[in-house]
Amino acid sequence: MNVDNYGVYYAAKIYLGSQRKMFDVQLDTGSNILVIEDVACTTCQDTFNPANSNTYVSSTVPDSITYGDGSYVKGYKVHDTVSLDSAGNNAVTNFNFLLGMTQKGFAQQDGLIGLSRTVDKSYDMIYDQMYKQGLVSSNVFAFYMAGSSQQSTIEIGSYDTSYFNDPTQYATIPLIGTNLFYEVTVKGFQIGTGASKVQYSTSAASSTAILDTGTTLMMVPQNYYNTLIQGIVAGTRASLSNGAYMDKCINAGSYKSLFLLIGSTWFEIPPSAYLYPVGLGKCMVGI
Repeated sequence: MNVDNYGVYYAAKIYLGSQRKMFDVQLDTGSNILVIEDVACTTCQDTFNPANSNTYVSSTVPDSITYGDGSYVKGYKVHDTVSLDSAGNNAVTNFNFLLGMTQKGFAQQDGLIGLSRTVDKSYDMIYDQMYKQGLVSSNVFAFYMAGSSQQSTIEIGSYDTSYFNDPTQYATIPLIGTNLFYEVTVKGFQIGTGASKVQYSTSAASSTAILDTGTTLMMVPQNYYNTLIQGIVAGTRASLSNGAYMDKCINAGSYKSLFLLIGSTWFEIPPSAYLYPVGLGKCMVGI
């Protein structure tokens, strides 16, 4: 499964129904529903016609989902076969999903597949159903999330240690909470390295973060934003424009890495990860 789309979000191909119609769906660990839009939706980009699938199971159960950016999809909870390859060799049968009839802010993509934790049993998770239906031997999945010019991948049922810098060294981070999000504790952050590095601790009241592949920008608590952003843009040519810090992409070398202390491990976020190209040679500090 290829998972990069225009550098904005990670997407992969799935094949829906008995005819295995292809859809490029956004991969979203921050939600729990596969969303595909019905042929009756006149404002949708690519749609699904249930009449063409003899494995489709209709429903009159209405449902909807609203995302953090205010976009939403409204429709019905239905079932069909979802394949991860065009030949149907990796097919999950009777998979429940939201078939959208109306939408707002959702017209630029074929669909979205939720990959959240399985605490909410109202919808199936594709990795969980692949395990339960015997398609994979382990109930896990892993991302290799590269830049837009490189190949990204998602692996279901295992993880490929060849992507590790050192296969013998990796961090295990405990999740907190009981909701559907992959939520972790962030104990502090650091700007820069060596003698010039500056470290800050976070308070218990604002120390949690969600690991969300469906969120384009990094969000930080308001009480730390000024400290963090000023530390990053210090010594650069960044300037405010419409509420965001902007700079020429060619100036990326003057930016420092940001480190987050998650569990007992410092994770580096280099400038190449938080500087977001917005066109005309300009980059936005994506925080």
